[in-house]
Amino acid sequence: MVGEGPGAGYNINVPWENTGCGDADYLAVWDHILLPVAKEFDPDMIIVSAGLDAAVGDPLGGCRITPYGYSVMLKKIRAVE
Repeated sequence: MVGEGPGAGYNINVPWENTGCGDADYLAVWDHILLPVAKEFDPDMIIVSAGLDAAVGDPLGGCRITPYGYSVMLKKIRAVE
């Protein structure tokens, strides 16, 4: 899904084909897909839904993002200007 109308290309859903995705997987998507689009869109405000079901050890998401991985993603999104 990539949005509709004037928002086309700015609403991005990145589904994972497998479980077990970790920091490197998420950071690659951030660096190569999400952050470039966010910078091009140039938002006035960014709202983050801080669901942690992708965290290492959470049985719901089946992913493995570490606290360090979350901190890197937060720093990167804060740098969007």
